[in-house]
Amino acid sequence: MGTVLGFYFGAADKLSVQQIEVAEPKFVGSDLLTHVSGGTGPFQYSISYPTQDTEKKITGLSLNGWIKVELTPPPAKAETISIEITDSKAQRLSKAFTKHN
Repeated sequence: MGTVLGFYFGAADKLSVQQIEVAEPKFVGSDLLTHVSGGTGPFQYSISYPTQDTEKKITGLSLNGWIKVELTPPPAKAETISIEITDSKAQRLSKAFTKHN
């Protein structure tokens, strides 16, 4: 009986996990704002982008999927910004965006 219950609940858990997705970031001044959907929170994030001197990397934790960080120094227009997300079940997503404004 325990084997059947373990298989049933284990299979249901795997079916309910949704893929992580991250929204196209919005830029307001030097702030980056985006949202993570799918996956299981909390979410660890890493945001990296080139600066005049080196590559800047910002890491943090989002409890509810919202990410708002100040990019100092701000990236130049048309620079590529990479966002990497890891959820609490070790599911990962890495995505690159181009800053348009």
